[in-house]
Order: sequence, then C-alpha cells, then structure tokens
Amino acid sequence: MIGVLLLVCTVLPLAFAWRLWRLDEPTRAGWLVVIADTLVFTLLILLVGRWDIAGIWTRFLLMAVILIAILLSARRHRGRAWRDPAGGPFWRRHLTTASLAFFGLALGYISSPGCSIATRPGPSPFRSPTAGSS
Repeated sequence: MIGVLLLVCTVLPLAFAWRLWRLDEPTRAGWLVVIADTLVFTLLILLVGRWDIAGIWTRFLLMAVILIAILLSARRHRGRAWRDPAGGPFWRRHLTTASLAFFGLALGYISSPGCSIATRPGPSPFRSPTAGSS
C-alpha cells in the first residue's frame, strides 16, 4: 500500500513534468490547456497526498521540477500562434480538457468549505483520565 502511495505522490507528478518537458503543441492555447491540467493535478496531489510517507520536502522538489519544465516548455512554445491556422474544433482534439475538468472539479470540491479537509473542527477540551476518580 505504501508503494502505491509513493507512486501517486511522486511518480505521477514526475510523469506530468516529463510530459511538459517533451511537449510539442502546435498552438499556444493547446499548450496552456496542458499546463493547466498539470498544475491542477499537481495541486490536487499536493493537497491530499501523504507527505509524511513520501517525504515532506519531496513536494517542494516536485514543484521545482514542474516549474522548470513549464519554463523550458514556454521557451519552446513562445513563438507559436494562439489558434490553429488550419482551423478545426479545438476542444475535440484535446482530450486533456476532460482531464482538466475532472481534476478541476475534484480540486474545487476539496477546497470547498463543505469538505472535511477544508474545515477542521476546533480543538476538543483536555480531560484528564484521572479526573473525577477518588
């Protein structure tokens, strides 16, 4: 079970960073969709991941790797057009939008006030185990 946790918390964000590093989108809009998908997924993992098992400093290292991948990918996509000159339906060609919508909704739910992660109960009063005994 710990192996699955480490896989989700470390390997999946690294796979998304690798995807950004190797990304070659024809348009800048498509590039932004992939960037948004990567950031939303990574933020979701950062919020719900067990960083006491994966290592508390690992999340900072993962964010640095993803930010470096974004910067390198931005240099490659800087001169691209916003829209595809050949036209065509943008949203049908990018299945990443479905992933972005799904993980965006999950991140919105986790961040909402009704979720148990966002609302923490107040501290309970301390009661001594020997209180009331003679």
